[in-house]
Amino acid sequence: VGEERLVRIAVSAAPCGHCRQFMTELPASSELVIAVAGADPWSSSLPDLLPHQFGPEDLLEEGVGPRLLEPHTYGLSLTSEAEALLADSPPELAQVAAAALAAADGAYTPYSHSPAGLALACGDGGLHTGGSIESCAYNPTMSPLQTALVAATCAGVASWAHLKRAVLVEVPGAPVQHAKVIRLLLEEIAPDCELFVLHAQISVQVLQVADDSRLEIDQSTRRD
Repeated sequence: VGEERLVRIAVSAAPCGHCRQFMTELPASSELVIAVAGADPWSSSLPDLLPHQFGPEDLLEEGVGPRLLEPHTYGLSLTSEAEALLADSPPELAQVAAAALAAADGAYTPYSHSPAGLALACGDGGLHTGGSIESCAYNPTMSPLQTALVAATCAGVASWAHLKRAVLVEVPGAPVQHAKVIRLLLEEIAPDCELFVLHAQISVQVLQVADDSRLEIDQSTRRD
């Protein structure tokens, strides 16, 4: 958490096509070294593993906007309707909602400008979050539920039966909406997990990033 760049990755086998494609979203991905362990270890650069690649530079202006892991903010805030819902809800829901809002604000969605975040609360008090992560190739894109489940797995959650409450924060009217699919998935893997959907608004006209570069935001996703 907090790292802004990867320079070397060690894996037990050559990364799959989706993994290689996702790596192109990283800052300075052409310099990334992938080391493969085993009886006959070897290492390679990402361009060697993914020649003639289709990457962010094919869709985004050069030097504009953040790459995956780079700090940024959408300036998200909950709508008045969402705030009112929280005011009438148990106090513990506000903590989960705050975590989901933070995850949404840190989502990586440079192609659709549809930031979304999810927080999963477990019965033991554990809280696990994830934000949507887009890929220029579309198919490898991960929803906030997927990234939150990865975080829960890394934290040692052994069964989805431990999930008791989920809060999704997304921007109404944005091109990508996650609520319906996440509700269906949770009904299958964690039927006792209660899902709350809260709406947020983008309060900045451009995406602010660490190096002061700016990425224009489609104003149709704003709710004044």
